[in-house]
Amino acid sequence: MKEYEKILVAPHAEEFNCFADKGSLLFIADKKDNKKGLFRLPKDIHYFVTIDNKKMPSEIGIVKKRDKPITATDFAELIDKERSMDTKNIEQDFIDQCSWFLEKVNSHAENTVLGTSWFEKIIPKKTKELRIHKVFFRALSKEEKESIFSV
Repeated sequence: MKEYEKILVAPHAEEFNCFADKGSLLFIADKKDNKKGLFRLPKDIHYFVTIDNKKMPSEIGIVKKRDKPITATDFAELIDKERSMDTKNIEQDFIDQCSWFLEKVNSHAENTVLGTSWFEKIIPKKTKELRIHKVFFRALSKEEKESIFSV
């Protein structure tokens, strides 16, 4: 099984719709997750949630290197353990989703700010695909970025 060195963590910056605690591990929000009335998003923008029971929403996350590499199965078990779920009966679909997520996160350099959004294709047939991408903050100075996004 492939090991991944990087993980996505949360900054705490409410002005950027990041309500998770600073340094919390993030994963893609499910259809069942909600934003707890904290913010609104356009329909094409998605968000992350913390892997713990609180599932606090965060519109962006920061790529950080782990001390010890992690596999997709270990990451899925960590999520289930943090959410007090049964770690013995993890579905293969969830492990595949964790693998896809970790693959996307590890394709970016450390300290990169990432977001997630829906990409719609209309031709040849209408499909909707979730993408994880780099987020740019052109209006902020380097010092402001470091103070907000240093985890």
